[in-house]
Amino acid sequence: MWLADTSVKRPVFATMVIMALVVLGAVSYPEIGVDLFPKVDFPIVNISTHLKGASPEVIDVDITDKIEGAVNTINGVKSITSSSTEGDSRITVEFVLDRDIDLAVQDVREKVALIRNKLPQDIDEPRIAKVDPDATAVMWLNLSGQKTVRELSTYVDEVLKEQLQRIAGVGDIQLGGLRLRQVRVSLDAGKLRAYGLSSNDVMLALQRQNVELPGGRALLILSISFLTASTTATVFVPDCF
Repeated sequence: MWLADTSVKRPVFATMVIMALVVLGAVSYPEIGVDLFPKVDFPIVNISTHLKGASPEVIDVDITDKIEGAVNTINGVKSITSSSTEGDSRITVEFVLDRDIDLAVQDVREKVALIRNKLPQDIDEPRIAKVDPDATAVMWLNLSGQKTVRELSTYVDEVLKEQLQRIAGVGDIQLGGLRLRQVRVSLDAGKLRAYGLSSNDVMLALQRQNVELPGGRALLILSISFLTASTTATVFVPDCF
């Protein structure tokens, strides 16, 4: 009742208060943040691992079970759910609400790193990320042109991706359908049997030869001696090592 009495007895004061609230609202309105989802940190961490061509049984035994056993020992784990499909392993780790999600992600990365040598060597590096609604893709772009698919893939991966990452507000860029340069080796079963070799022997040989090693260092020793009548310079270059 005091608000109504004040407004009746002091109309000028009430009018000024209302005008001040209207002005403050008009000034603050453009600065109000707008988000698609509220700022909530879900205590959930996803672990994605890819092994091209592997069956669901192999994914489950060699990848999913080992990662589950490692992250199950982390403090604050509420539940673990997983799915193993052809070539992909997806594990969702849910923590209790009072667990710091950033520290939980670090703990998951450490546990996965400890068992990395127990996982198959051919897998892509496991992707570990917390559930963030703001990181959901909001735009999909399709690129087409007169060039080949491989040339377009190289352009997107090496040029266009870097340019898009420089745009303010871009958090992450995911590329799909890339066809990068690769070498395919076709084996002759008859010649392999003739030489007593298997496909694994060929694969190991390619892995041993496909290694980049430093070429070493070259030292240049310059010796200059000054004589009375002439000046001589001797240059000694040892072999690279």
